Amino acid sequence: MRGTLPTEADLMFETPPKPPFDWIREGSSYWLFEENGAFGIPRNGVEAEPHSWTERRFQANFAFPDGRVLMRSGSLGEVRRSGSAFAAEVRGLQHYLQQPKGRLYQNTCDADLGDARCTVNLALAAYRGTATVSQVISPRRFAVTGLTSFAHDFFSRGLATFMSGPATGLKIEVKAHAKIGGVVTVELWADAEGPPVVGNTFTITAGCDKRFETCKTRFANGINFRGFPEMPGNEFLTKVGRKR
Repeated sequence: MRGTLPTEADLMFETPPKPPFDWIREGSSYWLFEENGAFGIPRNGVEAEPHSWTERRFQANFAFPDGRVLMRSGSLGEVRRSGSAFAAEVRGLQHYLQQPKGRLYQNTCDADLGDARCTVNLALAAYRGTATVSQVISPRRFAVTGLTSFAHDFFSRGLATFMSGPATGLKIEVKAHAKIGGVVTVELWADAEGPPVVGNTFTITAGCDKRFETCKTRFANGINFRGFPEMPGNEFLTKVGRKR
């Protein structure tokens, strides 16, 4: 689709575009919009994928190069790839009002494991291990060695970082860590590139389910728990009053 714009229809700007648009190249494409606001563009003739997206979309009038019309304002939401095309959700300005601000009053912890509010040191040997792939069950699930000293489910919700093989340097969150009958398996939330093969290694750090009991027993960090464990749950609302 290159070369479809005649030279007499070049779009001229009085001043150079500001970053990140100062690198834009000439090209053309067509956009497909759905009624729900999602849009997609086939990746035909795309010279380069942008490193950043603006929150505004302009329509240019080639008959009058100085004329630009703001069509909509918002931001990108979920992006889905399918073959050689992608579709993206366009969210309006109202979605900013739905974002949580400040702390949430909830039973579970709202800190990230290992951050400044949590204070747990994930660099300690007690909270990390090195695994070697012994069997590739799927691109995201492996049988491993090197983690037999850790309890079942210890690394679930943790982070795996590949140290060798085609996925070297890739970091993927851990969906499940199982230890059954002496066999240890690790399942990731996404496929590892390659995929990895037998003998590849990765480091893995402990996970946390955000419950006070886990914080206290697994990490001995109950004093820094960032939730409200004594907060009444839904069962409190459904209790029936009884006379003593």
